[in-house]
Amino acid sequence: KSGRFGDKCEFTCHCEGGHHNCDKEGFCYSGCEAGWAGFTCQTECTLGRFGSNCASTCHCYPNSTKPCDKITGACEGDCEAGFMGKDCQTLCPQNKY
Repeated sequence: KSGRFGDKCEFTCHCEGGHHNCDKEGFCYSGCEAGWAGFTCQTECTLGRFGSNCASTCHCYPNSTKPCDKITGACEGDCEAGFMGKDCQTLCPQNKY
């Protein structure tokens, strides 16, 4: 079944570039889509991480009750000191915070 793997096709592929990039064992030759990590891309990003293979770090305000978006890194609240932008990935200019 396309986009699925496992003995009974019980797992969904989370490959970068689409589900068709998953082999019958679940390996993603193109890497994991944003929000997922692991050999078969079955592990959701942990708190504070986002993007393809969960390779990026979130910079949301530390006391925020909402974690960053696991796909885009966007923060619902303010950014951590020293960062700006919707996804809080842009360093503030020198002498600004």
